[in-house]
Amino acid sequence: MRLSIPRYSRILFLHLLAIAGWLVPMTVMAQDLEPRRWSHLPVGMNTLAVGFAGRDAEIYFNPILSITDGTANLNAWIARYSHVFDWSGKTARVDGMVPYVSGTWQGLVGGEPGKRTIRSGGDPWLRLTVNFAGAPALSGTELADYVAENPVRTTVGASLALSLPLGGYDPTELINVGRNRYSLRPQIGVLHMRGPWSMELTGSVFLFSDNKDFVDAVTLSQRPVFALQGHLTRNFDGGFWLGAGVAYAAGGEVDLDGMRTTYEVDNVLWNLVGGYRLTVHQSAMVGWQRGRTQIDAGSDSSSWLLSWAITWGS
Repeated sequence: MRLSIPRYSRILFLHLLAIAGWLVPMTVMAQDLEPRRWSHLPVGMNTLAVGFAGRDAEIYFNPILSITDGTANLNAWIARYSHVFDWSGKTARVDGMVPYVSGTWQGLVGGEPGKRTIRSGGDPWLRLTVNFAGAPALSGTELADYVAENPVRTTVGASLALSLPLGGYDPTELINVGRNRYSLRPQIGVLHMRGPWSMELTGSVFLFSDNKDFVDAVTLSQRPVFALQGHLTRNFDGGFWLGAGVAYAAGGEVDLDGMRTTYEVDNVLWNLVGGYRLTVHQSAMVGWQRGRTQIDAGSDSSSWLLSWAITWGS
């Protein structure tokens, strides 16, 4: 989407795109909801998951730019792998995810329609997690005995995730799947299990490198985003579980060529997620998520996810 507007207004417009999520199309972004994040898993367990996700968003812009009716309709295939291992007697895990995104962004600028359709790989990410309290490194049989002996237990963990700027990116276009910058996300969380119920609380900080090749040779800089999310999950007999979560993120002020803007991230998310164990080694999950911006520049979105996973080695 190329727009003929004055440079100052164009810079503001670029900033609004960044905040509203046009450059961050799926949940590989500065806010997410991930239930069962700190689960105590058996050492040696490997998981490969494949998912299909969709998102519809209404995007809001500052009225002085005369940009209206902004929408995004997106789909993504997501492949994810994780491995659980022993870290000095504690349970640790490495994860990696690669998305492939297709979507259409459109809107009216001064009454004139603009549209961009993209099919491209997104930015992959890698993550290391260590449950440093309440989750000793155990085999599958040992873990089953541990859970039976400790129906009430608490786990505390920390992680560090890195997003790599390898997704599709064209510096001549306003809208891209890749972000052309690194993102680092430290997290800390606590999980409390009480019989079939589990309660999770996770705090995150998102740190961003500069994108020095933004449109019009603009350098985009973003300050940290701070996020907090909580989940309540219930396990049922027969391998079925159901959960609900809510998250809030704030911060992330953006500078463009050193010019401070007045906009920032201020988002609320909530979701419902359910999973079912198909066989001893296979499971399925379905989820729905809703997001709303709390300011006049941002996006309201609805998302869904369907995934299948296979495990081995535990």
